[in-house]
Amino acid sequence: MDLQSPVYSWPNHTQLLEEKANELMRMNCKEAVWELKQFLREVGKVQQCTDEELKQKVVDAGVSFDCSWSRRGWSARDGIVAAVSEDTGKVLDITNKTKSCPSCSAKEDKRAEGKVSRIQFLEWYISHEPQCRLNHEGSSQVFFSIFTHFM
Repeated sequence: MDLQSPVYSWPNHTQLLEEKANELMRMNCKEAVWELKQFLREVGKVQQCTDEELKQKVVDAGVSFDCSWSRRGWSARDGIVAAVSEDTGKVLDITNKTKSCPSCSAKEDKRAEGKVSRIQFLEWYISHEPQCRLNHEGSSQVFFSIFTHFM
């Protein structure tokens, strides 16, 4: 995975592992999409074209969605959704969903204790937002039923 020597602290090392794993996942998904496009061209569902043209095309393809939360019940905070090609059986895309962000929770706790003002919190959040992990609001049940509806 082309990792550097483990001179980093444990959190930095695990962050590096996460980045490399995500990079590998993106490469695998990109390769799966390319294989699907080639398959659809071979079976005649996509017009004959060069590889370069095919790379730029948006194609219609059947997918199924599979999703799961980190634990049973509707109180789970973390989940995952995968789009799987019906033609090749390969995963085309994955997204993580989470209802919590450790950094936001820690800063909210400080704000609740009066150690950080609302203005200070908002200033911090503006810089934090691009890397914030929070990307789902509402119940786990609603999220799950939206995606299983398409299965």
